[in-house]
Amino acid sequence: MRNVENKQNESPPSLRKSVLSPRVSVIMPVYNGEKYLADAVESILTQTFTDFEFFIIDDGSTDGTAEIVKHYANRDKRIRFLQHERNQGQTAAQNRGIKEASGKYIARMDADDVSLPQRLERQVNFLDANPDIGVVGVGHLIVDQNLEPLVQRDRPKDHAVIVLNLLLSGFSLSGGSMMIRHDTLKSVGGFDSRYRVNDWELFVRLAPRTRFVNLPERLYLYRRHDHSITKVLNSELWDEWREYRMGWFHQLLGEAPDAAARDERFARLGKKEKLALLEGLRLRREVKKATNALIAANYVDEVDRSVLEAEFARLLESTTPRLWQKFCHWRRHRLGF
Repeated sequence: MRNVENKQNESPPSLRKSVLSPRVSVIMPVYNGEKYLADAVESILTQTFTDFEFFIIDDGSTDGTAEIVKHYANRDKRIRFLQHERNQGQTAAQNRGIKEASGKYIARMDADDVSLPQRLERQVNFLDANPDIGVVGVGHLIVDQNLEPLVQRDRPKDHAVIVLNLLLSGFSLSGGSMMIRHDTLKSVGGFDSRYRVNDWELFVRLAPRTRFVNLPERLYLYRRHDHSITKVLNSELWDEWREYRMGWFHQLLGEAPDAAARDERFARLGKKEKLALLEGLRLRREVKKATNALIAANYVDEVDRSVLEAEFARLLESTTPRLWQKFCHWRRHRLGF
């Protein structure tokens, strides 16, 4: 009789496996984030997808962050609380969480943002159904400190367009909202501590190894406030990213006598600024070279060529002087080319 009772009280095999090896490991570093931390934690604990472990890494906070995390950890056993005695930076905190993680998928979360309830479910279902995709993001809404909407931001959905936007500006994937296959992340060694723009730098290293997708649903609230890292370090972060991106750019296209002018042309392409006719013609030749270089270096596949060329063409048209645009429009519709 005792054996029967023990078997009745024993967790079913599927549940035991879930406890030991959750499908998803959520990684959230936090440093002096007590003001918005509860919103972020609650948004993960109330997800419709529940088979996850939740690593919260306190990176040497001096405010009430630790007490808040301990409060939630006592309520929910899925939370794994890790602490650094001193501040080591976001990259070190993220890598520690990844090292401890056991999930098949790694989901990132920022401690001042909010994930809408179906975020993890949508991402897991997509990765399960698409084994060729290694990284999946979601659309997000920029909100103020009180979660009031400011800007709706749609990210590019196709892999080729994501890579192109990464090359031109960086606005391709939102680091805090991404989900990535654990094995894929380990294959590139995680985040690189040499860079503060660690999300974008990671995407550059991942691009030749896997494919990216952004889901169309806006399932992430990016909170804009005066103490966010991107706000405080905005100028420094952009300078670092610009330098890194130019190095990547030169690797793709090689050095050239007018490399500085070429870099400026592509920068203006990313901003959709108007170019003089001669500069536009030079850029069109360089765009063809960039397309071939991205394919040759495996950042995009040959099957992506048409998508990449179409996006380049759309951007190029936005840089064309207005009168020339009108002529090209007339020529296409009247003459067919």
